[in-house]
Amino acid sequence: MSLAPDIFVVSDLHLGRGKNRKTARYFRLEAFFYDDDFLHFCNYLIDDAERRNTSFKLILNGDTFDLLRVDHDREGDQSLRERLYGPALTPNVAVDVISQILDGHPVFVQALAQVLAAGHSVVILPGNHDIEMQWPPVQELVRQHISKALVERVGTEAAEQAITQLDFRQWYY
Repeated sequence: MSLAPDIFVVSDLHLGRGKNRKTARYFRLEAFFYDDDFLHFCNYLIDDAERRNTSFKLILNGDTFDLLRVDHDREGDQSLRERLYGPALTPNVAVDVISQILDGHPVFVQALAQVLAAGHSVVILPGNHDIEMQWPPVQELVRQHISKALVERVGTEAAEQAITQLDFRQWYY
């Protein structure tokens, strides 16, 4: 492989809660309906890199996830503000929301796992709709979801090596 990897930048995907597994319908505020297209794109990058005997970095350049445009369950003892706008995004709440987003987009998670399993890198940057990606608990949750997909794809040992190619940056790359 060549020394310098190719760099591919994808920005502003705005993944929401995806599909409700119970109803198989998209959540009301979902804006990303392209999981299969993203998977095909990642497969193309992998095949092309293999054909050209090179490596690449896939950079998710902010607003990959959209924590500002997520419809929240509006039941329980919430304040009016929380019923209207959702709960304040503390690290624990952000982990819960990101978990729902990743659960609603399993094909997207599989696509990232395929890139890593093929020996390439993924870099995730925060944007203004997913600034919470800077928080270590949120990063760890994303790692866990992708690791699980990697284990299913390539086994535990290879997954442990592949996940090291997932990087989070605080501001820019």
